[in-house]
Order: sequence, then C-alpha cells, then structure tokens
Amino acid sequence: MKFFRDNGLTIVLVIFSALTIGGMIVTGWFVFDHELTELGTSEVDSAIYALSGNFLSSLFENWELEFLKMSAYLMLTAFLFQRGSAESNDPDEPSEIDEDLSNKPSDTQAPWPARVGGWVGPCEQIRLVIDSHASHHRKQTRKSIAKVSSRS
Repeated sequence: MKFFRDNGLTIVLVIFSALTIGGMIVTGWFVFDHELTELGTSEVDSAIYALSGNFLSSLFENWELEFLKMSAYLMLTAFLFQRGSAESNDPDEPSEIDEDLSNKPSDTQAPWPARVGGWVGPCEQIRLVIDSHASHHRKQTRKSIAKVSSRS
C-alpha cells in the first residue's frame, strides 16, 4: 500500500493516459474504417491504424491541449503524492499546509472555508484551481488578441 500512496500521482496519470489513448485508438479506428468502407477500399486492422499518420496526428493534436493537462495535473496534485517530485511534499512528514485548520475557528489567519470545515474546504480547493485556470486562459486570450491587432 505504501507504494501506491508514494506513487499515486504517477499511477493515476499513467492509467488516465492509457485509457485516453486506448479510447482514441478504438473510436478513431471505427471512424477511419467507416470512411474507408464508404470509399470502397478494404478495412484496416486496429494495430495498423494505431501506427498510421491519421492516429498519430490526432494524438499529437490532443497532447497540445495544455490547459486541460495542467488543470488535471493541478487537481490531482492536491490529493496525490509522488515521492521524489519537487512539486510533492514528503508523504511521511506532515506539512504545515496540510494542517487541519477547521478545529481552529478562532484563528483569524485561516481562510473561511478552512474554518468552516466539512465539504466546503474541498469545494474551495476546486474553485481555486478553476479560477487560476480561467485567469491563465484570459491572459493567453489577451496576448492572442494583441498579436492579431498588432498585425493589422
């Protein structure tokens, strides 16, 4: 069990990646096969499709979705550890940031969701991730608009 706790982030990301790539192979293969049948050519094996330029092109296009990847990574790092990672705390040592502030309602330094406790804290964590993602997206949009307007 210690292995899964210490490497939870990597395990979850590998499983999600494998499921995503597997789903892309199956759905892409069905669509590609259907298009080939409509054109009157022979069907293609799924292994051949997985090595084709059609699949590899769509795979690399999906890897470019940096906002989705970073949002998922941020949300997962809030709950999972990765021993040896610079972004992850040591799972064997409690961290100040992990201290339960809900039993300190008189602590004025604690944010209100931490003082309330219960389900409010995790909801606030998710809200903060979404808010930082939206803020980053707004900055990128402003940069894109500035580039387009400077060209004209």
